[in-house]
Amino acid sequence: MADSEAARLDDAHRLLSAGRPGDAVGLLNEILERRPNDVRALWMRAEINIRRGRFEVARSDLEAALSIDPGQPGILHALGGVCHALGDHEAAESHLLQATAVNPQDARLWYSLGLVCHGAGRYQAALRAYDHALTVDPGMSVARLGQGKVWQVLGRLEAARAAFEAVLADEPGNPEAVAGLAEQEAMTGRSKAALARIDALAEGAPLPDELNILRARLLRLGGDAEGAAVALRELLPRVAEAPRRASLLFDLGHALDELGHYDAAFEAFEEANSLKPGSFDALTHAQRMKDIARSWDRDACRRLAEAGDSSLRPVFIVGMPRSGTSLLEQILAAHPEIHGCGELNAIGSLARSREDDEGVVRPAGLSRTWLREAAEFYLEEASLPDGVLLFTDKMPANLHHLGLVQAIFPRARVIHCVRDPLDTGLSCFFQDFSALGLAWAQRLEDIVAYQRSCDELMAHWHRVLDLPICTVEYEKLVDRTEEETRRIVEFLGLGWDAACLAYHRGDRPVLTASHDQAIRPIHVRSVGRHHAYEKYLAPLRAARRMVEK
Repeated sequence: MADSEAARLDDAHRLLSAGRPGDAVGLLNEILERRPNDVRALWMRAEINIRRGRFEVARSDLEAALSIDPGQPGILHALGGVCHALGDHEAAESHLLQATAVNPQDARLWYSLGLVCHGAGRYQAALRAYDHALTVDPGMSVARLGQGKVWQVLGRLEAARAAFEAVLADEPGNPEAVAGLAEQEAMTGRSKAALARIDALAEGAPLPDELNILRARLLRLGGDAEGAAVALRELLPRVAEAPRRASLLFDLGHALDELGHYDAAFEAFEEANSLKPGSFDALTHAQRMKDIARSWDRDACRRLAEAGDSSLRPVFIVGMPRSGTSLLEQILAAHPEIHGCGELNAIGSLARSREDDEGVVRPAGLSRTWLREAAEFYLEEASLPDGVLLFTDKMPANLHHLGLVQAIFPRARVIHCVRDPLDTGLSCFFQDFSALGLAWAQRLEDIVAYQRSCDELMAHWHRVLDLPICTVEYEKLVDRTEEETRRIVEFLGLGWDAACLAYHRGDRPVLTASHDQAIRPIHVRSVGRHHAYEKYLAPLRAARRMVEK
């Protein structure tokens, strides 16, 4: 590189350091017009766009830089982070694995790999990556925090608590460790204890925004929706970063909803969704669902009927998000012979590893050996305690892959949760699903399209699969809980246990958006919730008419 070009790059860096990113980008654009293969300029421009939240643009620059300088761990690291932000977890993992292979003594790379695997629901891989990071750097507190968060997801509360407390022993008052312990208490129904923990920290110094948002959420969970709304409105003017502002607005929307301020609540949810990244192509998604149905016809399913693992243990709870899957799993997990695994991403990961360019797993390409290995991988990811008779996996999107599920576990059972589509659609719109990559939940019109495709695919599975499928209506589950639960337990081949009716008294954490209801006694307040938002629901009503036809 000529001295003059190097000097201009240094100038761009100084502009960035001086808080003038626009001027820095302008200078980098000039450099790249003359030298389009300048790796340093591409990399720096990408870093600026990452800070601005322009991840697609940053990805393009980083991929260009990587094509010029393959194997550069810094570029691979940055590209992994960008892909993770865009929800492309597999690409992110691939880039970070390459980076760790080049530089295995960089603990930051292992930590980032752990974050990506955690986000993809590959919890055992995340734990291994965090372990690598701590082997390289035993004092890396963020990796210890990562371990704690994964243990929390897996329901290993003692291990999670130990990880958070280990961080606090070295760094008293660490906000993330305090938040981890507070969230653990909230997930097990002890929101007042969680609030007291955060308030104790606030006595020493002002709380960071993340903890203030968590504190407001805990106020709401503790019954003080008014206090939560006041706190969140005070925070709103000073939170500009899109992901954090969206999270705050979702919490504000829930507080306003509980207060009966429905117009203001809908406005908050609408703004929150507008800030979320990603987009949904309804036509492409519908075509993919049709291709899946065409590929997995009755003959294809039966050809693979005896190829997989004969285990009776897996129980797949599927359906639209917010259709009662979390509540049902919490009820069933109270049974002494059932272990609730939450939302495992293992089936989705297996599917993605075999999908073609249309996003479809073709049955003809699946061998007996692969299916047995897939079953081993799935059971490893489930991380089951000893002696488990049955376990539930409530990943709603497994609905897309029930043909593959039958091929891997031909003796598994399926529970399909359904709910009034207006209540379901509205509830999805009210949730922050951005971390899960569920871009279809950001617009009511897209929710309509997604609901319809799920209904059509599920009708197909009923026609072609041999797996036993039990349909559970949310409204019946909350209105006639014992009757419905007895029916479901009988479907699973188990004897009745009254502990199922006292599910809210246990200490099993609930980590999904439904955790508020799933840790409380059954109530029917969510039935017919859409009536308060009638003026906003024309697109969802259109969906209901389609379903009823």
